[in-house]
Amino acid sequence: MQNTTKAYDRFRTQSQDVLDYAALLAYALPRFRTELEGVVKSKGRLTVSPDYFPHDRSDALKLLKTTQGYESKVANYLWLSQFSFFEAFVSDIIDELFAFHGGIDEFVRRARDRERAWTDGLPPKFKPAKRKLQDSAKPAWADRYRKYARELATQGYRFPGDLFSAYGLVMLSKQLKRLKAHEIPDFVISAFRVDVPQTTVDLYNEYRETRNSIAHGNPPPLTVHDVVKMHSLLRDFAQAIQDRLLQDYFVIEKYL
Repeated sequence: MQNTTKAYDRFRTQSQDVLDYAALLAYALPRFRTELEGVVKSKGRLTVSPDYFPHDRSDALKLLKTTQGYESKVANYLWLSQFSFFEAFVSDIIDELFAFHGGIDEFVRRARDRERAWTDGLPPKFKPAKRKLQDSAKPAWADRYRKYARELATQGYRFPGDLFSAYGLVMLSKQLKRLKAHEIPDFVISAFRVDVPQTTVDLYNEYRETRNSIAHGNPPPLTVHDVVKMHSLLRDFAQAIQDRLLQDYFVIEKYL
């Protein structure tokens, strides 16, 4: 069995890279701020020029003002990035699943072929018990229905709910293309039976609202420590999604 997916590896790498960059700023910026304060106090000039911004004309005072509240700014930008990486991961891992099965069109075709083969060529052994389950349901016959249903299930009979797999794949693909952040928990829980507690869903929605507030220019007080904590929840959520898909959905079926 696969131990990981490309989508999760990419999410983990991106997330760590941006955290590492934030750590670099945390090392560098305090010292640079001290140097800026010295230049402003002495009314001197900057002796360094910025990489990649050759036309920038910021003086020491402007740069010093820019450093005000830098932790909050770093935290906000960190969280915008981390949440975007998670959204991309959800889409990417399902696309990776489709690719594992030969692409969504091939995945759907095989499901339809199996449904058609089943409905067009029902083995005779299923017909007697199946007929018993095609009456209008009578509560008094519940035990009898249960007996025939179990008999069919034991023999490998595919019930009506099992015959919606192709349609379900089509709808899954369509929903993925327009999936919104607030829909992700219900989407992965309903479609893939990802086992996450309600507390995780509640925190995810709280953190999503934080992302929205930042994006709309109304950021709440946020520290880098807060972001690291919130990222841990997204990482665990992503791990749960990957574990479920690897366990039950990354299974070769084309040789059926």
